[in-house]
This record gives sequence, C-alpha cells and structure tokens, in this order.
Amino acid sequence: MNINSCDNYLLLERAVYCFECNFHPLFNFTQANCRLNYSLQENRSLFITLFKHLNFVDSRGCHRTALELCKLLLGLEPDNDPLCVLLMIDYFALRAAEYKFILRMCEEWEPHRNLSQLPNFAFSLSLALFHDAQDDKGFDDGVIVPCSEADHKLQDALIMFPSVLVPLLDKCGVVMPPAIVKHSFFQCPESRNPDALNLLVKLFIERNFSLWKVPEVLTWLEINCNKVIERVNANEALVAQRTKQRQSRYRGTPRNIYRHIIISDLDQVKATLPKDISSEAIMMYDPLPPLDNKAAYVKPPRSRHQVNNNESSLSLFLRSLLPSFNIENDETEAADQGASASLGQAVDYMTESIQRLVQQLRLQQDQGSNNADQDGNNNNQEDDRT
Repeated sequence: MNINSCDNYLLLERAVYCFECNFHPLFNFTQANCRLNYSLQENRSLFITLFKHLNFVDSRGCHRTALELCKLLLGLEPDNDPLCVLLMIDYFALRAAEYKFILRMCEEWEPHRNLSQLPNFAFSLSLALFHDAQDDKGFDDGVIVPCSEADHKLQDALIMFPSVLVPLLDKCGVVMPPAIVKHSFFQCPESRNPDALNLLVKLFIERNFSLWKVPEVLTWLEINCNKVIERVNANEALVAQRTKQRQSRYRGTPRNIYRHIIISDLDQVKATLPKDISSEAIMMYDPLPPLDNKAAYVKPPRSRHQVNNNESSLSLFLRSLLPSFNIENDETEAADQGASASLGQAVDYMTESIQRLVQQLRLQQDQGSNNADQDGNNNNQEDDRT
C-alpha cells in the first residue's frame, strides 16, 4: 500500500474507526493492560492497520502521534512483539524529541530484552543523551555541550557495530577524513558479519539516517570516531570482546523481523531479504502468518462425491441430462437404499420424467387456449351489446 495516497489514508482511518467501534467496553488501551494474541487470525488485522497508520501520520509530520501509536502497538503484545516495534520506536521518539523516554525505556527494558544488542537502540541511546545534554537553545549558538556519557555510549556502539559508519555516511552524503573511513576497523565487509546483523544494520541506516545529518551531530560523530580508532590501535580488550560477540550472536533472523521489513515502506531493505522469504507468496493483509496460527472460525469441509463403481458412465451421463439431477442427492439416496441405479433404471426414470414434462407443457397449452377462447367470447358479447 502506498501510504502517500490520500485515498489509502481515508481507508486506513475508516478501518481504525471500525476497530474502535467494536472495542469491548472494558478494552481501554490507555491503561496499558489490554493484550491481544497475534496468533489469532482475527486479531492480526488490527496490528497491521495500526502499523500502517502510524507510518502515515509520521509522514505528515505528526511524530508524537506516531510515537504514541508505537506505544499502543507494543503494548498489545509486548513479550513477543510480532511486528518488531522495537526496531522503530526509538526513531519516532527522536523525531518527537522525547529523549527522556528513550533513556527510561533503555534503563527498564535492558535487563530482559537486551536493547543494546540492536544497532538502532545502541546508536539512538547515545544520540538521545547527546541531545538531552544540550541547553534549551539547542545548536543556535553553535556550541556543543560536552557529555561524557553520550561519548561513551557512541563509542561502544561504534565498537560493537563498526559496519554502520561508512554506509551511514554514504547515505547522508557526508565525507569524513580518509583516516577514519579508510581505517581497517571501519572497512568491515558484510561477509564478516552474520546475515541477521547485516539486515538490522541496513534497516537502521535506511530509517534513521536523517537524524545524523545535523552538522553538530556529524562533528560529534567525527570526534568519537577518532577516539575509537585510538582505542583500536591500543589493542583494547573490549574491541576483541565485541568482535567475538558479533560472531557468536545474530545466528538467526526471527520471523517478526522479516514481517516488519515486509510491511515497512523501505524498498532497499526489502531487496535484501533471503530468497526463501522473498519467493514465498505474501499477502499484505497478513504477511508471514505465525507458525502457531489459530483460526477461530473454520470453514466446514465440503463432501466429495465418490463415483459408484457399479454404475456405468453412460447411465451417469443420461441422468445428468435431467434438470433435477443432483449428484450429491443421488449419492445420498443410493447410500440410504443400499443399491445403485442400473442403466435400465436410469432410462426408465428419464422416460417417466420426460412424460411428466410433456404433460405439464400440454396442460399449460390447454389453459392458454381456454383463456384465449374466453377472451374472444367476451369481445363478441361486447360487440353485440354495442
């Protein structure tokens, strides 16, 4: 669906309105205690509609609204996160300048969700700390307020995900000194990283690159890149530790990440999906259904006709010429009687049916003649009276 189409947006609004009209009186999502199971087929349409709707309102500049819709979508099933809202909620929080929200979320969710292992959260946390440390004037006076915590988080993100820097700068159209971009640590080919990590990196760059194009942010980024190079040249133990972690983790891509990429409007990331996913028949109203799919309404199976072995094909053909022929009814009657129709019985039945049809036609013809005679007599009587 093209979210830039006004007609599509109206349809999305109508869908949201229909869902809201069908909410149970006790289903109050503002209390953050309402849950919906994505495995149920009837619930998935609400998830997909909200996902499409929040991306559209963000394209209209309503970043805070998109962030609140992200919170709603994540709150419906926070444990499984079927649409991987965690891969984009940081982006909407930064666009809405809700830096405190990112800091609080990382603090509360890190122990059980390991948000620092996601490239988007690793870089967004440092960026949120950097913006939060600036004064109320922002960058109007051109002075950057130093923040050691933001520097530390950014350096950790660069050490953990060195393959982000060069593609990010290319996407932003920014040129940095060759001593940085051509350093062997940042010249990390994709073949050295697991496929799942490469997919997460591309998704982060395609969605968040606009947040890193600010001149003051690029200056801050360049300063910390130089510090990272110094730590790498000093053979710091943390660098080798992070390298082992990259190779041991990200061994598989969960199905919800593929689902997130498919319904997102990021065509360049969709092009990097593996063949076993891209070649699969995907319905946009229900992309990649969960493996534990549950359908509350099951269509009853249709009864299949089994041809009677004792009945010849000619007999079946002759009976099929009759207007009242129904193969399922005939099969049921034959099963109840415990016998099959033979060729002679079929011919007799067809003869009787034709005779009844001829009698009905004659009866209708006689009735029509009588009606015509009565009309003629009535007309003659009227003429005589005249």
